[in-house]
Amino acid sequence: MILNDQQMEQILKLLLLKTREHKLDWYQEQGCVWHALPNQTTVELTLGDRPLDFTMQVKGASGELLGQIQGSAEGVGSKALGELYDAALQSAGKSLFVEIIDSLKVTEPATTTTTAPPQTTTTTAPPQVTCDQVATVLKKMAGKWDLEYTRGKERVIIDESGAYTILGRSEPTFYLKVLAWNEATNTAEVAKDRPDGSRLHIEYLKITTDAMIGHAKHDMHKLSYRRMV
Repeated sequence: MILNDQQMEQILKLLLLKTREHKLDWYQEQGCVWHALPNQTTVELTLGDRPLDFTMQVKGASGELLGQIQGSAEGVGSKALGELYDAALQSAGKSLFVEIIDSLKVTEPATTTTTAPPQTTTTTAPPQVTCDQVATVLKKMAGKWDLEYTRGKERVIIDESGAYTILGRSEPTFYLKVLAWNEATNTAEVAKDRPDGSRLHIEYLKITTDAMIGHAKHDMHKLSYRRMV
């Protein structure tokens, strides 16, 4: 491991401070609470078999363990770790609520019609993303990727039109549709649609040059795309 106990304790204190200030987005999946950091590392918090056993791990871009700190009922670090776990768990609930609200906004009808005698007026909702933004996101996503997710691994090719093909197959498995883009945070909401038009799910991804880290919005399972060399 690269990070020593003292460094991990400093990270722990900062995480607790920022979480209490509601400045970090935490997510929960199968007992693990996690947060993706801007430098392609991920912080994971887990609760052990005993009520006051906590573990915090920092993992790198490829999932390698960079540092770990543990606390138990008898240990000095248990209080801070427990406080961070509880605060992160509460934040994960708030993040999920925001994701649900945003998802509902995205799926609103494009047009609404109001009839009021003696005339009919039609109001068009503003688009979620522009054509230029869609092109920007798909260009960032284009390439060959190693994908790790809860149920397994895939190697995929994404082209600039949004065609998503699992390596070894001749036809695209999905077609990506960009629903939202936040340039300030480099985060996108991207739908995975099947060739028949049905939707698999929506992915929330933070996109960098070499990675796309995030989760599926319907069940919050983690997604980790790493660009293939």
